[in-house]
Formats: sequence, C-alpha cells, structure tokens
Amino acid sequence: MNSTTMIQNEEELVAWMTEPSPAVREAVARIRGDIMLLGVAGKMGPSLAELLLRAGAKQVIGVSRFSDPKQRHYLDSVGVKTIQCSLIDDQALQTLPEVEHIFLLAGHKFGSTGNEPLTWAMNTLLPAKIMQRFPQSRIVYVSSGNVYQFCEVCGGGSQESDPLEPVGEYAQSRLGGERVIQYYSESNGTPVAIVRLFYATELRYGVILDIAQKIKSQKPIDLAMGYFNQIWQGDANAYLARFFPLCESPARILNLTGPE
Repeated sequence: MNSTTMIQNEEELVAWMTEPSPAVREAVARIRGDIMLLGVAGKMGPSLAELLLRAGAKQVIGVSRFSDPKQRHYLDSVGVKTIQCSLIDDQALQTLPEVEHIFLLAGHKFGSTGNEPLTWAMNTLLPAKIMQRFPQSRIVYVSSGNVYQFCEVCGGGSQESDPLEPVGEYAQSRLGGERVIQYYSESNGTPVAIVRLFYATELRYGVILDIAQKIKSQKPIDLAMGYFNQIWQGDANAYLARFFPLCESPARILNLTGPE
C-alpha cells in the first residue's frame, strides 16, 4: 500500500502501519534474542509488536493485564507470545522471563486527573521496578514530550537540551520516571534510550480525530492550546524498532515527533 491509497477499513490501516521498511528489516535482523513489550495492550503496543514480527523478529513477547480479552486474542493470532501480568505487582514481575531487549510502554495518561496516585505509581514507581528487575537488558523507555516547558511556536519545537518544566501531575510523573531510570541506568550500567514521544496519531485516535469528532457532533473545541507536535504512529513505531543500538549508560535521551 502506498501513501496515496485510500484506506477502506481497520484491517487495511493496521496492515499499512505494520509494513516494515527495508531499514526496519535490517535493524530487526541485527537483534539477537527475544524482544519483550511491557504494556503491549496500549495505543502503540499492538502495532509495534506486529511490525517487529513482520520485520523478522524471532520471538516477540507482549505483557499486559489484558483487561480487554480481544486485545490478547488479536496479539496471539499474529504470533505474539502474550503474558498476562500486573507489572506493578512485585511477585508477578519476578515471574517474567529474562529478555535481552525490552520496550517499556506502560504508563498512565488518559484519566490522570482525579487518579493522581495511580498516575505516579505507573509513571514513576513502575519504571524503577522495571530497572531493578532487568538490569542486564537493553531498554527503550517511551516517555513524553510533556516534560519540557512550553516553547515558541516559531522555534520548531523542543530540543533535548531545552529546560524541563513539566506542567501538571502527568508530566511531572513522567519526568519522575525518567529520573529513576537515569539513576538505575548509571548505577547498574543498564543501557537505556529514553524516548520523549510527542503525540503519536493514527486514524483511530489522536488529536486530529478528537477535533473531527467534535466538529461532527457540533461540540465546542477547547482553544486554550492551539499548537502541538505529532507523528504518524506507523512512523513512530518504525523509529522505535531501530532504537536498541542507541541505548547507552548513562541513559540517552531522544525526542520523537514529526515536523507537523
């Protein structure tokens, strides 16, 4: 499917987003050992797992609570080895297999307001637990661009060297997660890439869809923040699939977004 093809249904959308490029195939071919996605049932996990398998990964392990059984069934059907596990539970965490390459995707964003204790537990406490459990692994941790202070629109977006000034408890908890990961990366020598993701989007979710749905239903649109960076989810996953060689100790920090 090329970029001018009209997508007719969800199946075609997923097939398009998970079609590996030659660069992704080459990167995945160099990965020795299994790949484990912690928090695989979120927005990006299923398509990233499928992309890795289509690119030739030998075994992809997907870990989640799987509150929606359909999500687990789908991942099983495309070849992902699924494990049901509450990552925040210490005993359950110890039962997970030793894996050389880990994507830490788990976090709590949607519904953070009014549920701040869970937000901090998932976004700050959990990364510390993962780093303690897997000190020998290479870990790609997907954080958030919300850790930066607001920047001028004409400036082209935040840079990795920009000051950090997270606004609100979600953003603050994400920075907390980064700091504990940096601590364990340096103290244990664990190679890590901290990826500050700015709004992955696709046709089933994202800011563009939210705006379109409000226009369709004739609901008011909040204009308090009129600008944001975004990246097509298929592109974001293609970059993530190539990030393991960039893992370092101390942890390396990378922004991930698009030019729009």
